Amino acid sequence: MYIILIIVLLFIAFIGLFLYFSKGREGKIDAKSQNDLPNGITSLDAGFLLKGYVSSKDVLSLLLYLSSKGYIMLDDLEDEQELSSSASFKIVKLKDYDDDNSYERKFMDKLFISSNTVSMLNLSDYFYNKVDEIKRDATLEYSKKIVDNDIRKYKILYVILFFLTYLFITVHLFATNFNYDFLYNDIAFYIPFELMVYIFIFLLLKGGLYSLKNVSTKKSLKAIIFSIIAYIILGNVITTFLLIRLKEYGYVTVTFTYLFGKIVMLILLICYMIFYKRNDYGIDMYKRVVGYKNYLTNNTINDFYDKISYFYVLGVDYSKYKDVSNPEYIKTNKKGTDFIKKSMNEFEKKIDEEIYNSYVRK
Repeated sequence: MYIILIIVLLFIAFIGLFLYFSKGREGKIDAKSQNDLPNGITSLDAGFLLKGYVSSKDVLSLLLYLSSKGYIMLDDLEDEQELSSSASFKIVKLKDYDDDNSYERKFMDKLFISSNTVSMLNLSDYFYNKVDEIKRDATLEYSKKIVDNDIRKYKILYVILFFLTYLFITVHLFATNFNYDFLYNDIAFYIPFELMVYIFIFLLLKGGLYSLKNVSTKKSLKAIIFSIIAYIILGNVITTFLLIRLKEYGYVTVTFTYLFGKIVMLILLICYMIFYKRNDYGIDMYKRVVGYKNYLTNNTINDFYDKISYFYVLGVDYSKYKDVSNPEYIKTNKKGTDFIKKSMNEFEKKIDEEIYNSYVRK
C-alpha cells in the first residue's frame, strides 16, 4: 500500500510543479525603450504596472504628479526650529482638484481635509487610512485588468491538493496503526490540531501576501516567515511524534511516507506563494513602463520636473538634473532634486509607519 501512496504523492508533486512552471511564472520579458507612456497613465499606474501592486511610494508619487499639474506647492521649512521637527516641508494647496481620476481626488481630499496647508506633523489618521485604502482598492482594481484570470483557479487547486495530500497520508497512518490504541489515540488527538494550524497558515499566508502588496513590507514578511515556521514546527507535530514512536516498533515505511507527504505539502505551499502571471494586456503594459523607465534612464529629459513623479516612482536616478532650475511648485533655497529626495523619503517612511501602527492597534 505504501508504494501506491508514494506514487500518488509523486504525482501530486508533479502536478504542483508542472502547473507552476507552465502556468504560474513569467518568462523573460524584453522591453524596448520608448519616450512616453499611453495617455492617462499616472505615476501611480506606472508604479503598479511595474511591480504588480500599489505601494505607499506609488500613492505618494501623486504628490509630485499633482504638483507638476499645478494643484500643489511644496514649501521647504527654513526656520531652524521647524527643521528640527520631523516635518521638513509643508504642502500647500493651490487650487481644487478638477480632473476625473478617483484616486487623485481621494488623495487630494484627505490630504487637505482640515486645511489648505499641511505638514507631516498635522496630517490626520484619515489621510493615512485613505492612502492604505487607495493601495488596497487600486491593487484590486488594476489586478483584474493585468493578471491572468486563471490565477485564482490554480491557487484554489493548490489548496485542494495540499489538504488532499494531508488526507492521504493521515488515512494511511490510521489504517496502519489501527491495532495500536496508544498510537491511534495520539494520532487522533493531534490531527484536529494540525488541521487548525494548516487552515491558520493559509489564512495568515494569504494575509501576508496581500499585505506585502498593500500595507507594509515589514508586516507582510513577518506574516510569511511566521507561516513557514508554523508549518515546519506546529504543522509537523505528528511527524515528529511518529519519528520517535514508530521507530521503536520498526515502522520505517510509515514514517517515510508521512514525512515524504509533508515535503510534498511544503512544495505545494511554496508554489501557492509564488504563483503569479500577467495576461497579454498586463505584459504589454509592463513592457511599455519598463521601456519608458529605460528611456528616462538613458536620455536627458528637457521637461524633467514635469516628469519627476515618474522618475521617483520608477526608481530612476535623477541626480544629473541637480542643476536644473527649480520649478514654481517647489519653494526652497536648496537644489530641487536634493529637496525632493529628502522630503519624499521622509514622507514615505512616515506613511508606512502610520499604516503599520494602525494595523498593530487593530
